[in-house]
Amino acid sequence: MIPAMHLPAETVPLIGVALGGVIAAGSATLAQHGARRDARAVRRREAYAALILALDHLERSWTAPETLEDEAAEKRMGIITGQAVRDIQRAYTVVLLVGSKQAKTTADMARKSAWAINDWLNSGGNKDHLGQLGPLFEAFSAAARAFVDAAEADCG
Repeated sequence: MIPAMHLPAETVPLIGVALGGVIAAGSATLAQHGARRDARAVRRREAYAALILALDHLERSWTAPETLEDEAAEKRMGIITGQAVRDIQRAYTVVLLVGSKQAKTTADMARKSAWAINDWLNSGGNKDHLGQLGPLFEAFSAAARAFVDAAEADCG
């Protein structure tokens, strides 16, 4: 049998205050953890949205027929593509910091395929082979779609 403990009257309130402090600190820690998790989810969604918009801008630039009307189209498309690819690179960096493993992988594929288009335009190589551009653009479109799918799965 355990002997009964008798605590002095002033000790009981002190124990109550100490337990209340421990419970309050634990609750605050859990609340902070939840707030950090929510903030990270917001940052992740914003990063995904920025990359999706940058990818979409490049795709729309190439699929809008009015951008390919005159002789200066190649030069103009090179400038537009270069700017779009730099925007994609910046947005990718944020995804790299806050994204899931799947999102990082698919974002990297989209980034690399965008750079492949840019590199082809700026290579100074034989532009008579426009047939090379089609597969590069198709690879970019597929990689962009894969990233969008990964982002939707992460945020959905």
